[in-house]
Amino acid sequence: MRLRRGLSPLPLFFAALSLFGVWIGASSAQPVISIVPSATDVSVGEEFSVFVEVDPAGYTLQMAHTDIIYDETKVSIVEVKNGGAFEYMFNNGTILDGIIDDIMGLSLRGVSSKGNLAEIVMRAENPGNFTIGISDAVVGTATETIFPSIYNGTVSISICRGDFTDDGYVNIDDVVYMVVNLWGPCEPGAKGDFNGDGYVNIQDVIYMVIHLWGRCP
Repeated sequence: MRLRRGLSPLPLFFAALSLFGVWIGASSAQPVISIVPSATDVSVGEEFSVFVEVDPAGYTLQMAHTDIIYDETKVSIVEVKNGGAFEYMFNNGTILDGIIDDIMGLSLRGVSSKGNLAEIVMRAENPGNFTIGISDAVVGTATETIFPSIYNGTVSISICRGDFTDDGYVNIDDVVYMVVNLWGPCEPGAKGDFNGDGYVNIQDVIYMVIHLWGRCP
């Protein structure tokens, strides 16, 4: 996976505003940019989405910028879409090997509640685990430029979805694993939440039995 070297000029530009009297700082609450869901479990060949979520934490934001680091040996990027929180996507990002460079949203009305800056659609290409990382993140109000807290996400790609025990079969052992380790509320689309409703429950067991049960391909 290619590592990022240096900083993008966009966050440096916003940081430079402080030299002209714009205060950089934060109140007791710090804006947050995070990957949602924080953990995603998919199988090879599956398309899935992760979201770049922005929590203003009491600020009214007019700009948010970030780069996204991913493992190009495990996934390919299908597209990057406006997540809806910012009415303008000044840049949907430049897709390179291992990085989506310069995703930036702008809002004239201001964003004061939690929402998504971007939706990133990926395709799982090879099995393994990797981190979706946030880099060069910055947000801005009409008067301040702020460096937010960041929370990365993880993706687990299996050859056989639902085979939690890695024995080559989706069977009762995997149901037991779900009940013991995953049961209950979760982030939508997290491990074991096959229908994406934010819960690992009997509906996901039914999905397993109908769609995944038996020997792995």
